[in-house]
Amino acid sequence: MLLQYDVKLINRLKNSQPIIDYSTNLCFLPTWRDDLNNSDVSCFGNCCLTSAFNIDSDLNCIFSCKPSLFDHYRSSNIFFIFLPIRIFPRKDKKVISFSLYGLDKRYLRNAIKVIRAYKKLLQDWIPRFYVGSDVPPLMVNRLIYEGAEVIMVYQNQPSNSVNGPKPPSYHGMFWRFFVSQDINVKRYLVRDADSIPIQREIDAINQWIDEKTMFHVMRDNAEHSTEILGGMWGGIVNLKSFNLSQTYEAAISDGFNVFDGKGVDQYFLRSYLWPIVQSNMTCHVSYHWFFISDRGCKDFPTKRTGNEFVGDAILY
Repeated sequence: MLLQYDVKLINRLKNSQPIIDYSTNLCFLPTWRDDLNNSDVSCFGNCCLTSAFNIDSDLNCIFSCKPSLFDHYRSSNIFFIFLPIRIFPRKDKKVISFSLYGLDKRYLRNAIKVIRAYKKLLQDWIPRFYVGSDVPPLMVNRLIYEGAEVIMVYQNQPSNSVNGPKPPSYHGMFWRFFVSQDINVKRYLVRDADSIPIQREIDAINQWIDEKTMFHVMRDNAEHSTEILGGMWGGIVNLKSFNLSQTYEAAISDGFNVFDGKGVDQYFLRSYLWPIVQSNMTCHVSYHWFFISDRGCKDFPTKRTGNEFVGDAILY
């Protein structure tokens, strides 16, 4: 579970940037340290005395040491295990949720730009990245340094699923949606890791907050021809009104897993979330299509500047 950190790089940065205190000789993720006391540390150490590694028994040991970690460790559904690398121990957080997986340099490079832009425009919101195990450890370090929460995601294929339903290969697109199940989060935004925020978006978010609706949906380009864009919606955590685990598992059972490729997340949102969202949302649109419902939607509160639009991707 431990990540190997670039100690030389960290030391080189000490003189010019805040100290990042990592360690690889402890039997727990060092980014939990702020939330641990001496008895916790001793207990975690005992979890590593055996010579064999077994994820089930090791997790049970960790839960016995720090029961509060269970909320972050437990599977949100039968398909994923979420491992917290860095989580701020706060209640009623406002979180901007991203997925990051693979080695595409465009996403890795631009994620930092996106974090900094959101921290400037939405200072009381916390960026959170659900990252794949294939994301380089140095990138994970950088996300943490930039002030983001980080959750590692592992595939958790059920043992009885050999002939049963399997999630789409593009399941990483969905990780960011599971912020909607975090009981420590009050309000969330789901965004793309390669899209820089603009003031037009922030003004729309503020109007949504003022209107006190549960969901926020935006469409701001001629190509935004679907009810809900994968990286342009948000909500208030309310598991009674919207339980993503149940919805996702129902979708897989319905045969949703036969769909794959780009846009599969938006098919899911259109088919399974849109019917829930419509009755309690703030919806901002700037283009209209006869085949897409825009009932209850309105213009953005801010005029467009030049050719910019919400959700525009960085292409370099």
